[in-house]
Amino acid sequence: MIRGSKRGAIPSELGWLIDTLDGYEERLRTLEAPSGESLSATVARLGSIVKPVTIYRREDPAPITAAASAVAAVATPVPDGYTRALVHVTASATLRSNEAAGVSTLFTCAAIISPVVGGTFYNQWGSIDGQKYGGISATSAAVVEGLTPGSTVNVHALVSFPGAYTIGRASVAGSILFLR
Repeated sequence: MIRGSKRGAIPSELGWLIDTLDGYEERLRTLEAPSGESLSATVARLGSIVKPVTIYRREDPAPITAAASAVAAVATPVPDGYTRALVHVTASATLRSNEAAGVSTLFTCAAIISPVVGGTFYNQWGSIDGQKYGGISATSAAVVEGLTPGSTVNVHALVSFPGAYTIGRASVAGSILFLR
């Protein structure tokens, strides 16, 4: 007796037993699968524990200077009963360098989350050639604890470009998952 290619050949004297056990396994999977009522109750419980929030803000034109500028800031109030949050945000910036052709200038961007004690953010940087368009983005994620209702979780892009530019844009996009 040869079974499906996943299982390979089996000794003929044990085939009936293995097929019977496989049948029991399949029946148990069906019987143990959650019902619609069970799934509904789970979703209701989850909804009372977490509160998702979407973050998005774009500044067009954004004030990008040689000193890092905080742009596209979003302050999200902490809902009643929630004390922690999982925050994930991406900061992006684009511009057109008006420097002379052949001159490259450093363009930097960071995604900032606060309040994060000892938090980490990731910088991205790149050079943009004169008379060309360029863009960069940076992502940051953090677990924020000890939140109180009415306080805020703040995110923003931190960007800098020390040269002459036009059409500067900056944005932040991401999510906050508040937890009880």
